[in-house]
Amino acid sequence: ARTGAVGTSMSKKKRHQVVYVEWIDSGYKGGWNLHETRPQVVSIRTVGYLLQEDKRQIVISSSVHLEESHSPMAIPKVAIVKMEKIR
Repeated sequence: ARTGAVGTSMSKKKRHQVVYVEWIDSGYKGGWNLHETRPQVVSIRTVGYLLQEDKRQIVISSSVHLEESHSPMAIPKVAIVKMEKIR
């Protein structure tokens, strides 16, 4: 359950680092395909709040509210090409 009012000061909220991440994702082609039409890996660019980082992965989310996050996503560190802190 969400708690807190819209006017809650930032000192009471946990601040998360905002990051820009370039990473490589797997490609996929569904259905029947000729052998010559192979799927390709794709380059993804993502901006989000950094929720967690360890030696294997980062976890980011597009939106945060107090102790909740919306649709967090884990990105393996081996897939990350570039990561910059925005603020």
